[in-house]
Amino acid sequence: AMAPRLRLPRLLPSWLLLAANAAAFASARGILSDDDLQGAILLRGAPRGAYHVPLEVDSPGGTTGPKHDDRLVKVLAEAGLDSNHEGEEDEQNGDVQLLLHTDRGHVESVMAKLQSMGLAPGGYIPHNTVLLLAPRKRLPEISRVSNVRWIGTMRNEWKHAPNFFEELETHVLTRGLAHLHVTLAAPIAEKVSRDWAESRGWEVGVVSRDAVIIRVDLNTWTDVTRFCLSREHVHWLSLRRISKFKNKQASLSVLGESRGLSDGDSGGLGRRFLWDKGLDGTGQVIGIHDTGLDRSHCFFRNDQGNTTANDTLKLCKECQFSNYYEPSRAYALWALEGLNATFCSVERLGKASHGGQKYVRFPNGTGTIARPHNVSFAHELNLYLTVLTGNQSHLQRSPQEISDIYCPKFATALKYKDLDFCCKLDPKNETAQDVLPTHLRALALTLLSRGRTCCPRSLTLENMGEVPMLQDNCTFTTDACTKRQTEQRKVQAYWAFADTNDKRDGHGTHVSGSVAGSAATPGAAINAYQGMAPKAKIVFSDASRKRGYGVWLPVDEAKVMKWAYDLGARIHTNSWGDSSNTYEKGSQMFDEAVYERKDLLILFAAGNDGDQGYASLGSQPNSKNVLTVGAASQPLEYELQDAVPARAAAGRWELKSTFCEMDAPGRAWASGRLLVDINSVLGAVCHAMNQTFHPFSSAHAAKHHYCPKISDENWAQYVCRVNAFNFTAPTGDCRDGLRRL
Repeated sequence: AMAPRLRLPRLLPSWLLLAANAAAFASARGILSDDDLQGAILLRGAPRGAYHVPLEVDSPGGTTGPKHDDRLVKVLAEAGLDSNHEGEEDEQNGDVQLLLHTDRGHVESVMAKLQSMGLAPGGYIPHNTVLLLAPRKRLPEISRVSNVRWIGTMRNEWKHAPNFFEELETHVLTRGLAHLHVTLAAPIAEKVSRDWAESRGWEVGVVSRDAVIIRVDLNTWTDVTRFCLSREHVHWLSLRRISKFKNKQASLSVLGESRGLSDGDSGGLGRRFLWDKGLDGTGQVIGIHDTGLDRSHCFFRNDQGNTTANDTLKLCKECQFSNYYEPSRAYALWALEGLNATFCSVERLGKASHGGQKYVRFPNGTGTIARPHNVSFAHELNLYLTVLTGNQSHLQRSPQEISDIYCPKFATALKYKDLDFCCKLDPKNETAQDVLPTHLRALALTLLSRGRTCCPRSLTLENMGEVPMLQDNCTFTTDACTKRQTEQRKVQAYWAFADTNDKRDGHGTHVSGSVAGSAATPGAAINAYQGMAPKAKIVFSDASRKRGYGVWLPVDEAKVMKWAYDLGARIHTNSWGDSSNTYEKGSQMFDEAVYERKDLLILFAAGNDGDQGYASLGSQPNSKNVLTVGAASQPLEYELQDAVPARAAAGRWELKSTFCEMDAPGRAWASGRLLVDINSVLGAVCHAMNQTFHPFSSAHAAKHHYCPKISDENWAQYVCRVNAFNFTAPTGDCRDGLRRL
């Protein structure tokens, strides 16, 4: 069931995310009872996700008045000195961060009263709690506000998620640096940014009125986090995460009724029914932020004429990527420093990385095998050495032995800033890897599996090789950015934030087609597969550069929605996000964008991680004022009758371009992930067919096997067979079971 849109006054990222029916969810898991929730503040940093307010028992004459927690009593007694600050006066003139727990239904009246007293409430925390940064000298006055049942302080240990330090350390070790979102308890970001930059020498930028962003590295992250947590005006610390594109199965769900099943079928009440009622996108403008949009596609051209001459759209080229990110060789050095710190620490090499399980279904459909992701760096490196050499004795090597081999190499590279060493190990450098010694090839495959590199040219292709600038002083002024080009049939604005187009068969083109794609000629055959709102217009912001890695966003992540809204979009759809099941600063930005624009609906994809079980949403779909959309696969009969024939030509081209472009490898080979997945999946296929499988040692070896076969039509039918989800061929080379990929 869908939770109601809350429209609450400024939800804060410190609150514990529960289900729509919080009491039922928590009670079912033994966390909180319904009675507990009435007197609980849902704080993620508190034990078991909640602080239980020690309320006074009501007397026959009414409540006995607010009760203070022990720390607040101490603050009052010390007359303006916080015991946690070792006598140092707080930067905000003796302010204290308060939690005011109110009577049910009185949050807004308490906020109004505080505002009438000249105070600025910082936001709302479920249940029935107001955040307030206030001078200590006004505490007696605040304690007399009506309908406040309890007053306490925001404790330092409540200002971050339970796994924050572990996640931050891993992030810094992986990439050499990290960016911290610091949410403040009051709209004082400009002052805090200026003060910390001057007094601490940090790189600090303003995210919003009540949030700053700080860049940290291996040498500074511990000091920065300790300092921030000790400040009364700091409310919450979190990582600025990297988002990825989502939308794995939605195309089949959309196509499921695009051909219009008969009225007697389940699809009879599908899209045709909605279109017949006039719900076809007429009069709507939809905002989309994605990899790019191929405007030459017939779904988006003004007519069916010449592709080049047809595209007359003027691009918005203000507030672009270069206004928010800067290339940095230092980023590669930070990444090298992180790898050196990993391989020169026996503890870090032997520590199992956090992750779930990735399941691969046996081809005969009888069970699954688990490929664990939560293995140590040392163990994974040993596995690759065993695969490459066939010598299982490598599995017995200890983290100390591995450190003795690799630590000197990384230390030397770091000493001389030898980034060529990084590029020899880079997953995208297949030619170099073919001539590497076996122990370095195993290292390269391990780095590939974990998405780690310190090669500058590869970092710039990912959403990690450019350092985010920490200020957003950019505004739109030109007509291409501030006015919708209504003479355009489909795409009426294009913010070239990252670049100006999409790669062939790109994610953004796919998403836009699913949403509102429609050919100009009504009777065009491809209109059997038009989007869900075929008569809607599109305003598009480009989120990805070059090969489509990573989602690039301004410092204010909701700026893409605000830009589209100003151009008339009242719906904004987003098929991207991170994989952290949290409520973070970005989530709050999206909630505030909707709260301030009552007629805006933001949609996010639920993600691609449902096979990981519960709690697989990212922070974006956890926003409370957005609509999160999940997807399901279509019945096999539909795939056989409609989906496969429609995708046959594109599928053959994709297969050929992925496997056989030797000079310009397809994206899957370029990332190196395909080689790992082929060896993993085909191992299961061959096991089920009782055949011996020798893993491909390199991308070139896999190409040598597949490319001569792809042009053979008989082989193409065999390898792409979809008459069952099982691999049913009784004979043949098990390595050709590519359908399992």
